[in-house]
Amino acid sequence: MDYYTTLKLSKDHATPETIKKQYKKLALKYHPDRGGDQALFQKISEAYETLSDSDKKRQYDLKNSMQYFNPRFVDVSNIFNYRNVKNHTHQFNNIYQSSVKTQINDKVKTETTVEINNGIKKTTIIKTDIITGKVIQRIQSIHQS
Repeated sequence: MDYYTTLKLSKDHATPETIKKQYKKLALKYHPDRGGDQALFQKISEAYETLSDSDKKRQYDLKNSMQYFNPRFVDVSNIFNYRNVKNHTHQFNNIYQSSVKTQINDKVKTETTVEINNGIKKTTIIKTDIITGKVIQRIQSIHQS
């Protein structure tokens, strides 16, 4: 159940005043003593209880924002103390060769890419925070083979 939808509010425009105003409007409309639906009234009250308290609202928003998090390079069940190493190598007519090594340690994904093209070796190491997705460190080196 989405509390913003229950209170017929847009998350972007849900201020304490609009939350309270919308709750009062819906509570009057759906209150069981006025012939309203008991189950719907309870959902409206639950939504208001959460969204009207700034701490509960912050926790609710954080929890619901995580449902859109795409852990595309992490197995969330093994996020800590997990060693994941994958190697991929491609070679085209002995002129170009590349390999990618991915390793996940604690909260950091390290991706090492080695490309050899016409005798020039290019190594790129990218360290990324798997929680935020931000690049922590990028190192690049180029050597003549």
